[in-house]
Amino acid sequence: MSDLAPLLHATSRTFALSIPLLPSTCRDATTVAYLLFRIADTLEDEAEWPTTRRIEALDEFAALLRGERPDAARERVIRLLATAPVAHAGYAALMANAGEVLQQLDELDSVAATAIPRHLCRTIAGMREFLAREQGATSVADLQAYCYAVAGIAGELCTELFVAAMPQLQPIHTQLVRLGVAFGEGLQLVNILKDEDGDALVGRRYVPLHCDRSALFSLAEDDLRQAARYVDLLERHGASRGIVAFNALNLRLARWALRRVHDQGSGAKLIREEVVRAYTEISLEATGVPERHRMCSERVRDG
Repeated sequence: MSDLAPLLHATSRTFALSIPLLPSTCRDATTVAYLLFRIADTLEDEAEWPTTRRIEALDEFAALLRGERPDAARERVIRLLATAPVAHAGYAALMANAGEVLQQLDELDSVAATAIPRHLCRTIAGMREFLAREQGATSVADLQAYCYAVAGIAGELCTELFVAAMPQLQPIHTQLVRLGVAFGEGLQLVNILKDEDGDALVGRRYVPLHCDRSALFSLAEDDLRQAARYVDLLERHGASRGIVAFNALNLRLARWALRRVHDQGSGAKLIREEVVRAYTEISLEATGVPERHRMCSERVRDG
């Protein structure tokens, strides 16, 4: 497979650090999955297009993923993605190279090549439904449903990829799926709280009006506690250090970010030195230094 690392680095600070920690058995699939989910997310967020145009683009992308477009139509959809008026330079580069990412999807093993489009099309359906409503989330239940559609499903997909790579996890697959959904929803909720003010400026509203923010922070904290159980379960049942490290790093950064937003408000972000510190600590733990230090020590300290 060709190197997708430049696109990963251009589109995500967190996942550009955590995905390379994964073992080769699931690293390529997770990279392709992340980038394809990012393409869908970029279409959903494209402020330069009216809502109807974004829905049409998502429908075209989903049809392509399901294999419902002949080669000529496939090229048309790829050109559509490449010409989307995306302001973010990294996202624009990804859209311009969507054809390469889709080609690499076709080159994955059968489990990943089947699972990724199946789960992503479910996510696209949720995005489409949310866009069609236009008024955004009007209740906490709406917000939770959205977080499931765009991130809880991604947690299900990642779990499927991890279990396929490590069959010893099969006996706990059901538990992992349940916790993985909460993990994904927690990461999404942290991002929504962090980006609330910026989203509002471009007309996106994920947080319901007059919502009790303290309840949302409690919801995110509960999701991240379940995420910690997910990491602990992986570790106790023999998942590779790379899979544990990938999840542990995402969890630690989300926890730190949630605390920062709670203390400083929307728009607050971790600084580069904090991200480097988390990455260094998790990397050392993943290589067994110190040997007896468990990756879930933070869970024990925080309760």
